[in-house]
Amino acid sequence: MLNKIGTVCQVGNYSQDKQKFIQAKDTTIGTVTQKSMLQICGVASINELTDHHITDNYKKLSVKLTAKVKQNLNALYNQLVFVSQMPVQCHMLRISSNLLPMFDHPNFSQLYDVQLLKLVDVLLARCKRVIDRHNIIVCTHPDQYSVINSESEAVRLKSYEALYMHKYFMERLTTSDKTSINVHLNGNLDHLPELDKGLYSDLIPWISLENEDKNGRLFTGDVLNTLQVCEKYGIKMLLDLHHHHALTHDQLDINSAIVDRIVATWNGNTPIMHLSQGKDTPTDRKHSDTITDGDLISYATNFLHIAHIEIEAKHKTDAVLQFYSDVQKCEAGHDK
Repeated sequence: MLNKIGTVCQVGNYSQDKQKFIQAKDTTIGTVTQKSMLQICGVASINELTDHHITDNYKKLSVKLTAKVKQNLNALYNQLVFVSQMPVQCHMLRISSNLLPMFDHPNFSQLYDVQLLKLVDVLLARCKRVIDRHNIIVCTHPDQYSVINSESEAVRLKSYEALYMHKYFMERLTTSDKTSINVHLNGNLDHLPELDKGLYSDLIPWISLENEDKNGRLFTGDVLNTLQVCEKYGIKMLLDLHHHHALTHDQLDINSAIVDRIVATWNGNTPIMHLSQGKDTPTDRKHSDTITDGDLISYATNFLHIAHIEIEAKHKTDAVLQFYSDVQKCEAGHDK
C-alpha cells in the first residue's frame, strides 16, 4: 500500500474555459491586513498605534476579525470535505498559514479573547471530526518570513511566535507524530540560538525543516546541512525532492544512506516529502501546473513507499488526481 498524496492549501478544478484553476465554492481562506485594522483605529502607521486605539475600537475590530476567522474555519471544513471525497490515497491537505489572521500580531492578537477562542475551538473540533472520520493527513507551512536561523534575533523571535500560532490550530486537529509545521532554513546561521538555550523545546515534536533550492550568503540549507541541523536538535527533516534537483542538478537515490538518515528523523513515523516539477526546465525553481514528466513520476512513486508526498503544483487537487492516476499506472507496470 502506497502512502498518501497531498494537495496544498486550495481545492477545486482547472477550468478549460477560463484556462485557470478555480477554487471550489466556499473554500477560500483569506486574511485580515494590518492596514485595514489600522484604518479602523484611525491611524496610518503601526508606530502610532496604542492600546487605547484598540480599546476604543474593540467592537469594530472584533467584528471584522471574527467574520474572517469564521469564514476561514468554515472554508477549511469545506476543503476537508472536498479532500474526503477524493481517492483514499489522496486524503492529505496542507492547511493555509492564513487560517487565524492576527493571532500572532504583537498588538491585535488581544482580539482573540475568550469568546473568539471558544468559537475557534468549536469550529476546529468540527474540522477534526472530518479528519478523523476519513483519516486525512493535515500539515502546514508558515510563510517565507518565518526564519528561525536568521542572524536577526527579532526575526527569530517573531518566527517562533508564528510557529506557536500554527501549533495552536494543529494540536486541535491532529497529533505531532502524524504531521509537521514545516519551515525552511533560509537564514544565515548554521545553528538555532533559541534552541541552544533550551527555549521553545515544546515546538520540536511539531516542526520540520525543509531543504532549500538556492544558495545562501553564509549558510545554504541544502539537504546535508539541513539534515545535520535536524539531527543536532532532534527535529524532523522534510525532504523536498525538487529543491535538491534545482540546487544540485542531481537526484537523491532512494537507497542512499542520506535518505535513510532523513527517514530516521521521523522516529518511526511516516515522513512527509515535497514533489514539484520545474515550470520550464527540470531545474526551474518555479512550479509547473501539473506533474507530467514520466521519469519524475516513476522516481517519485518509489518514495511513496516510504513517505507521504505533497504535490506543489499550480493546479492543486487536479494535479494531485492526475499524479495519483499516473502513479497507479506506474505501479501496475512494475507488477507486470
